[in-house]
Amino acid sequence: MLKKCDNQFYGNYYSGKEFCNVSDYKITDGIKVMGKKILSLGCGGCDDICYLLEKNEVWGIDSSEAAIKISQSLGVKTKKADLEDKLDFPDCYFDIVICKDVIEHLLSPENLLCEIRRILKDDGFIIINVPNHFYWYFRLRILFG
Repeated sequence: MLKKCDNQFYGNYYSGKEFCNVSDYKITDGIKVMGKKILSLGCGGCDDICYLLEKNEVWGIDSSEAAIKISQSLGVKTKKADLEDKLDFPDCYFDIVICKDVIEHLLSPENLLCEIRRILKDDGFIIINVPNHFYWYFRLRILFG
């Protein structure tokens, strides 16, 4: 039986952790993004989207209070929320929604996808990533513990 993610695990993970700018430029395919409203779901410390903070309105949602504090310190507008629930944003609000390594943790990912569609502008973009545990690097990590 599936169960919700352990928020204590993520709280401990982010507590005391120092982040550096390890921007993931694949998110925007190297294109300079300006003047956009961007939402990162399960944002963590937002270290991967630091480069988007300049000249954009960037929001982050996470269930970890420690992650929220890190994101806020970078200038991200944040909300603490459960991604299994309705998102507290108006319809057609965001230009870009980023959902990296999140949906595989949800009991009902289709609910989140419907919410993303609701809050995304008609000409908006969604970036979804799920881990590929069959990639050779991950297979070796599993093999060697």
